[in-house]
Amino acid sequence: MSPRLEACKDTWHEQFRRSHSAIGTLPNKGEPMSVSVTDRKAALAEEYNAHRQALLQGDAARAWQHLERAHIIAQPVLREHLRSHWLMLRLALRERDGAEVAGQAMRLVLAVPGNLSGRLPIGNIGRARVNAFRQMPVPPDLRKFVP
Repeated sequence: MSPRLEACKDTWHEQFRRSHSAIGTLPNKGEPMSVSVTDRKAALAEEYNAHRQALLQGDAARAWQHLERAHIIAQPVLREHLRSHWLMLRLALRERDGAEVAGQAMRLVLAVPGNLSGRLPIGNIGRARVNAFRQMPVPPDLRKFVP
């Protein structure tokens, strides 16, 4: 990459980071990731397993709670973010909840530009009943997974 293009790229990234860190959607420059990939995967596996167990026991409300928690953990990683919405869509279809199905379909589309731009509402649980752009309080035990 040419030095001129590199300088433009650095300037754009710095402006982008400054504007988004001001609204709380990105960590500060130089701030390390607060959790390892292995820890994030383990936490997601725990929530997804609890989700499956709740479904096997016929407890859809508890299944949703675990998917909401998984969404908070998964949100910074595009692939996992999409997976959380895919599982929410499947549960909404299972429950025949049309509003939730529509909301999850929309969120599957919005997750890609949201992750690529870094504009993710911290703590959002990912449900259709919650505005897709609304920041929400993060449960204390999940704070380490949020940038």
